[in-house]
Amino acid sequence: MDDLNRKLALWAGFEIVEYISPDGSVAGRHWSAPDKISGGPTLPNFTASLDVCIQWLVPKLCKFSLDYDSLRYQETFQVDLAGIETTDNSPSLALCLAIEKLIDATPAPSSPGQTQGRPSAKGKAPGQ
Repeated sequence: MDDLNRKLALWAGFEIVEYISPDGSVAGRHWSAPDKISGGPTLPNFTASLDVCIQWLVPKLCKFSLDYDSLRYQETFQVDLAGIETTDNSPSLALCLAIEKLIDATPAPSSPGQTQGRPSAKGKAPGQ
């Protein structure tokens, strides 16, 4: 689930920020949330919390004019996201899996230039 959590975080706009010491070495890393206010050494656990999904992932869906049709519960939770359907026992994981399928089906945008703090999608996650 760590790989899926990281993939969702990067898609939602989280960045790894590296602090560079005067000698040029990496002095530390942390995650910066899309709001540029929140962040920390670890990511929110998207796959375990529907609240976290609604806070960080659903607004991204709305920005791209993607509606999530429904979250239905029968014996499992079923998500229909722009025609992508997933089912799981956990509502947050069902939503995360649908978003992952959407990410995988969408061409990656070109990368913006590096900024102060050098956000890096390929760098090690903070604490690793």
